[in-house]
Amino acid sequence: MGAEMHKKLRQRGFSLLETMIVVAIMMIVGAFSVMAFVSALQNERAEGAIQLLKREMQNARGLAIESRSVYYVTFTAPQTITTTNYVTTAATTNALPTGFSFDTETTSPTAPDGYGTGSTAVDFGYGITHNPTTAVYFYPDGSARDNLGRLNGGVVYVAMPGKLASAHAVSVIGATGRVASWRLANISGTLIWKED
Repeated sequence: MGAEMHKKLRQRGFSLLETMIVVAIMMIVGAFSVMAFVSALQNERAEGAIQLLKREMQNARGLAIESRSVYYVTFTAPQTITTTNYVTTAATTNALPTGFSFDTETTSPTAPDGYGTGSTAVDFGYGITHNPTTAVYFYPDGSARDNLGRLNGGVVYVAMPGKLASAHAVSVIGATGRVASWRLANISGTLIWKED
């Protein structure tokens, strides 16, 4: 009877080894879940940063067309975006999310839309001549220009410093004022800018 009782008790419980294996598996699954959550949170914040930047430029362009006035957007390091009416000087200021700044990562590829070398975080002034500037002026015809009225295309890079995976960019084509957002993509081991 003792052996039969021992057998029944053994069948109802778990051994220490079995319990340790289950706990180890749960810890591994938990660690992967935390890493996935952190990555998803970082991607969400990066998307928020780039959408804010794109929205500010598109809004300035829209206001310029609608009001038949010039609006300009200034980018001040590390993370301030100011939109100003050229005539009234009324301005609104926004900031990129915490942890993000105007930043180029040294291993990122050259600029989207062919503007610049990818080494300057805010790089406008591509049009008739390259006169680097940190502001873009939107005119009533929808075009993007510099402070002297010359066509002014360029690009702004946003990233969490030191984190290449968080790198995004927004480009503006001077002649049309088209604003496009970009993210890094790994195509067969090569990083390229892919339009969102």
